[in-house]
Amino acid sequence: MIDDDKLGRTQMRVLRVLRALRALRALRNGAQRALWLAPMLLASCAAPALQYEAPNLPEGPSGYATKPGWAVSRFAVAAANPLATDAGYQVLKAGG
Repeated sequence: MIDDDKLGRTQMRVLRVLRALRALRALRNGAQRALWLAPMLLASCAAPALQYEAPNLPEGPSGYATKPGWAVSRFAVAAANPLATDAGYQVLKAGG
């Protein structure tokens, strides 16, 4: 780095011009990169639009079947887990 304090007026002007040229070169390189990058970004954004087409036919049968109902006279407990069935039975037996 050049020490600005030890330079004369002409040397200072030359140094300022060189710094300005360096700054312009950096701007030009940045502008060239931006000009190269802009079409790439636009091309990546220009993807074809996805179109959804709703099916024309309704969904097929799901396997639902009617089952006979249950009729009880006192109480009933139903659960998938036998321990839960027993817990429900104990609650109803205790009056709850």
